Amino acid sequence: MYEKGIIVSATYSGWYKIDKDSWGNYKYKGEVLLGEYSSLDKMVATKHIDFMTGYGINTIFIGWPPAWGEGRIDRVIENLINSDLGRQIHYSILYGHGENINLDDPTVTNNISQQITYLLKLIPNDIFLKLDYRPTIYFYDLPAYKGDIPMGIDKIRLGVKNLTGTNIFIIADYAKFDAEDTLLPIIKKLD
Repeated sequence: MYEKGIIVSATYSGWYKIDKDSWGNYKYKGEVLLGEYSSLDKMVATKHIDFMTGYGINTIFIGWPPAWGEGRIDRVIENLINSDLGRQIHYSILYGHGENINLDDPTVTNNISQQITYLLKLIPNDIFLKLDYRPTIYFYDLPAYKGDIPMGIDKIRLGVKNLTGTNIFIIADYAKFDAEDTLLPIIKKLD
């Protein structure tokens, strides 16, 4: 389906651990099919990919809050890609941050560019989700960013291009009502 331009996507949360903090903070009805699991378990990754491909999902956005650092996301992606059906899925990053990330601060935009550059190296090019032939990064919760967001997006895109030679395709969600004059410049900077 992906090759025919049909994208069926889901987000993937790789932060679950077998501890009270991971599972105790979430309210869910019924039982989790696999029980309370660790996202780092290779068998869990194999089952998740099996479930996704069985339901026709061909792309996933793997959630990555930068507070994780660089070790955990590596293992989550490696386990998904190396599972039995892992190469039948295309992957991207759902880049999430905390509140009040000031994109007017060049240190912030440089750090984000470096983090995205790092993440681009984790997913093989042939299975990286591409839109308009470019690797796609999904910025979660754009209202959490502050400052000149359109300019910040330009700086991040240019920073990644300078570091990798790659022009990334950026999508985002913006689940907040703003006046049209505030929102339109931001939307125009997204792909």
